[in-house]
Formats: sequence, structure tokens, C-alpha cells
Amino acid sequence: MKNIFTILLVASFFGMISTSCSKCYDCSRSVVIEDSQGNPIDTTNSNEEVCTADQDEIDNREDEGYSCS
Repeated sequence: MKNIFTILLVASFFGMISTSCSKCYDCSRSVVIEDSQGNPIDTTNSNEEVCTADQDEIDNREDEGYSCS
């Protein structure tokens, strides 16, 4: 009985940690498509879902031109 209680306690503790530490963001930016000569021919959007608890990672993406919300 004690073993079952201990296992359930540990499992619930790890469950709380994993759900409360990170937040997911949708990050997007425009990407220029170039031909083989390096001339721009079109643009497209690059979208990424980023899940992190580290705000620095989101700040770095935004420094690279992404808009994250």
C-alpha cells in the first residue's frame, strides 16, 4: 500500500512540473525565395510552434525576425 501511494505521489509531482513549466508560442516570419542567381523571386511565411519555459529562446527568435505570440 505504501509503495502504491509513493508511486502515485511521485507521478503526480512530475505531472505538475511538466505541465506548468513551458508555454507554447506560434512564431512566424517572411522568407524571401531566391533563384539560383540570388535574385528574389517570391516570399513565403515560415511558421513554427515553439514550446519553452525559457523567455530567452523566444527573444532570440524575435531577434532573428520572427514574430511570436
